[in-house]
Amino acid sequence: MDTPPTGTLTFLFTDVEGSTRLWEQYPEAMQDALAAHDRALRAAIAAHGGYVFSTAGDAFAAAFLRPGRAIAAAIEAQRTLSGTDWGDTEIRARMGIHTGDAEEREGDYFGPVLNRGARLMAAAHGQQIVVSAVTAQLVRRSLPAGVALRDLGEHRLKDLTDPEHLFQIDADGLRTQFPPLRTLDVLPNNLPAYLTPFVGREDEVHQLTALVPDNRLVTLTGAGGVGKTRLALQVAAELLEDHAGGVWFVDLSVVGSTELIPKQLAVALGIQEQANRPISDTLLDALVGRDALLIFDNCEHVIDEVASLVERVLRSAPLIRVLATSREALGIAGEFAWRVPGMALPTDPFDPATLTANESIRLFVDRAVRADRTFVLTRDNAVACARICRGLDGLPLAIELAAARIGTLSPQQVAERLDDDLGLLTKGPRTAQARQQTLRGAIDWSYRLLSESEQALLRILSTFRGGFSLEAVEALWSPGAGHPALDVLTRLVDQSLVTLATRRPLRHFRLLETIRQYAWEQLQAAGETEEMLSRHRDYFVDWAEAQGRLVSAPNQLEALEALEADHDNLRAVLQRSIASGDLEPALRVAAALSTFWWLHSHFGESGGWYERLLGARQQVPSRIRAKLLIGAGQFSMAVCDHEQADTRLQEALGIARHVASARLEGWALAYLMSNEAWRLDLEAAGTFAAQSLAVFQRIGEALGIGYVTFLQIGLDFGAKWRTGAVSREEAEGYLERLEVMLAAGRALGERNFLAHVLDLAGGLAVAAAEIEKGGEYLTEAVATFFVVGNQQCLAHAFDRVATLASDRGRYVEAAKVLGATDALRRHIGVEARLLEKIAFDGALETTRQSLSSQQFGKAWAEGAAMDGEQAAEYAREVTGAVRG
Repeated sequence: MDTPPTGTLTFLFTDVEGSTRLWEQYPEAMQDALAAHDRALRAAIAAHGGYVFSTAGDAFAAAFLRPGRAIAAAIEAQRTLSGTDWGDTEIRARMGIHTGDAEEREGDYFGPVLNRGARLMAAAHGQQIVVSAVTAQLVRRSLPAGVALRDLGEHRLKDLTDPEHLFQIDADGLRTQFPPLRTLDVLPNNLPAYLTPFVGREDEVHQLTALVPDNRLVTLTGAGGVGKTRLALQVAAELLEDHAGGVWFVDLSVVGSTELIPKQLAVALGIQEQANRPISDTLLDALVGRDALLIFDNCEHVIDEVASLVERVLRSAPLIRVLATSREALGIAGEFAWRVPGMALPTDPFDPATLTANESIRLFVDRAVRADRTFVLTRDNAVACARICRGLDGLPLAIELAAARIGTLSPQQVAERLDDDLGLLTKGPRTAQARQQTLRGAIDWSYRLLSESEQALLRILSTFRGGFSLEAVEALWSPGAGHPALDVLTRLVDQSLVTLATRRPLRHFRLLETIRQYAWEQLQAAGETEEMLSRHRDYFVDWAEAQGRLVSAPNQLEALEALEADHDNLRAVLQRSIASGDLEPALRVAAALSTFWWLHSHFGESGGWYERLLGARQQVPSRIRAKLLIGAGQFSMAVCDHEQADTRLQEALGIARHVASARLEGWALAYLMSNEAWRLDLEAAGTFAAQSLAVFQRIGEALGIGYVTFLQIGLDFGAKWRTGAVSREEAEGYLERLEVMLAAGRALGERNFLAHVLDLAGGLAVAAAEIEKGGEYLTEAVATFFVVGNQQCLAHAFDRVATLASDRGRYVEAAKVLGATDALRRHIGVEARLLEKIAFDGALETTRQSLSSQQFGKAWAEGAAMDGEQAAEYAREVTGAVRG
């Protein structure tokens, strides 16, 4: 085809897999090989009516009027290439096909459809043809004989937007089996998903993807809103395949205290804090030898501390690279500071035919269509759209805010208002300060267009850290405001001032950090700061206490997830309370979070809060101190400091009895019982158990009765087991008692308690030679501990699985589970408690003696390399195999 087609088209993108390596190894042979490749591509495209509109190196891009023709051309080209004798320079082309509307100008094409097609090709392997769901749907019923669609499922492509359903073309004579697609789903990362596509910035992405591999620290600098974060994430996505250790995003905008910076990095990397050890030391040990790219985002408000941490990381871990975003450089030796410019601006004359190629116009149009589906760039509004983009100096955030007004205002009205409010934007060259004023002016303009209720809510939202729920917004919203909080919040979401965090089933919202900072300034200017921070504190103190009660109820999983989602807000309450000297809010929050902190292994952080709050001299309400002491005692027991646990729990018991709180008395006694059991002082544990059970029975505390009764069975069995005098019949008797508890546990609906009962039931069933039943209980125990997130007790269950596997002669499986158990305990920073150590060491000794050192080392290493989810799944496989 000699004339470029127009309308809805199908695009074929191809390039050669591994061409750089081939050129380096066979520079002369590659000249002939590439010429043969080009002839094959051009012949196949021409034979099926395609139009080649771009070639670069070994890459081709062609447009077709019909999707079937594009697929036929791709199949023919692949058959020709695969049938060619290449010698050492085997050419393997990867191909992507997508259908959609594009703008044709001077023989070239522009539009999101082209970016999507190129992403499809980049995800494919050599000799593979991947097509989008749109294309697949169009050809599904018209494919010729010998050609079929293979469903590859949904995949996140490197543009970081919603998953795309992809298909593979299978055809006679072509290879059909390939490794998983090169998409975000199969490469280690935590890059966030976006609801809108990445537009433009092709030159910047190209430059940075070449710059980052050659520089261990690259910092993207520029004003807020210039697009540093989105550009950094896109560059990171492009570099995913270069880093076996993954690409990890660290959002520092939520960090209110510099001491939490290492914590944010640890959370991103999945590195668990270890008790009694600085988290930064744990991080550095974990990063040594790891080939990874770290993205530190929004560094400016904690720049000194980030610079110090990054410098330590780079010195200690030579394979780590860092990509940072900040309004100023970090100031570290070897840093490459790269200033992010505004997007390319349209040039006069503003002709619609040429404007569509401009990236700032493309961004404005894309976002405007999302605000008003009927919006189209026309000759009538082209000048106004160009004025908007130029007036906002190509700042992406400002352009998005302006585009969000399309639907209520015409482009002409938007341009006029910008001219009236932000005249400085059109004046002369900008300095860094002017860039800041540009964004401030754009947000200020958007803010003034809000109704009074919308402005008031935006100010209120600036008090939140990390995000917020609708319920929290409603609590801070004034009842006399005249409009429901949901309605006002929805309008702010519609206007792109509030974003929806889509990763959690619990719907959470957040402000972009630049908007939050602006809204915070407005809150201060309105004199509302003290009142709103008080509302924020009061809400989250009450909310934390309510969620703390639900953590031990049938709603346990939802409560744990909610507490994780708002952990930053709770930290803010703790920090502000301690800083103000009014400790009661912090004490109430810490007491409420104690079970959450334990179940989710926040050992390092919670230990610090306990030390600061228990050491305070301020007079504390007795009940609150008792609750805090019980939580702190639970923490001390978890980290094997049994003396400290005893001291804290005994003080809690004294207070509980003094204030006549039977519930607190019962739980203080119950945890004293647990502490003695872990120390193997079974007599003392039994004494505390009897006292605790009497209290719980008197007040009808069902969970307490269940907890103590379950442990009494364990204590009785343990006392017999230590003497070596447990018969099979006795084990069966203990198991029968425990199975009654199991039914009670299921009725209570508290999953962590249920998992404990299942774990012990599994051990007792094995002791009673009921292997199938024991394996069944342990399988469920592992699954339940994992779902709850109780990693310490998950490791305990792994001990039983390893023992079971070892006893049944499955030594390789036992070694893998032991390796996973050891890695998990290192991950959360706690040691095996005495009973756990006995079980672990017993299985370890048997397994070592039964395998060669090479077999054992290999199996252990494989287990140690598993993450928590993989280890839990493998442990369930082992128990299933033993049962079989």
